[in-house]
Amino acid sequence: MWSPEKDAVSPWQYEWNDFITSIRNDRPHNECKCACYSDLTTLMGRAACHMGQMITWEQMMNSEFQFYENLDTLTENSPPPVKADENDQFPPPVPGQWKEV
Repeated sequence: MWSPEKDAVSPWQYEWNDFITSIRNDRPHNECKCACYSDLTTLMGRAACHMGQMITWEQMMNSEFQFYENLDTLTENSPPPVKADENDQFPPPVPGQWKEV
């Protein structure tokens, strides 16, 4: 039976090694695209759970959903978009009742 070899270092150390190597060799190092795709994937998963349906990449890319209206004017004194109840508990999303895409 095949079994992978244990990594010599942690995944974070591998990232750090790549970053330092790119600096020392004057090579560009940009994780922006991977980070954005990763974040978009998590948003798709959350929307799928909240809406109770499959969400496509195209739906997510074309979505204009915002948890908070007028985000550009948000301050520390703005009311929260979701309020806790009398027991300081926040309501869980109910699949099919939320619209995020």
